[in-house]
Amino acid sequence: MKHAAANQESHVDGMTRLKMREDCYLRQGFKENDRRSKRQIDEQRKKEMIDYNMHTFGKVAIGVHGKELPKFSNNPDTL
Repeated sequence: MKHAAANQESHVDGMTRLKMREDCYLRQGFKENDRRSKRQIDEQRKKEMIDYNMHTFGKVAIGVHGKELPKFSNNPDTL
């Protein structure tokens, strides 16, 4: 029975857990007037992803000799 008493001391009921979660969420910087829809959040994430990809992968491929690599579509032998 000594073990059961130890659990009762650390027990937190459901309403208290919910209140603790909400307080934590508010401490993390939730802004009351920053209400955006899921569509707005998704659009912002998509824009940020496109900007990141263009910045990271948008560079021209340069070969060993410092010139741009030949493109498949510019090769007359492939037509």
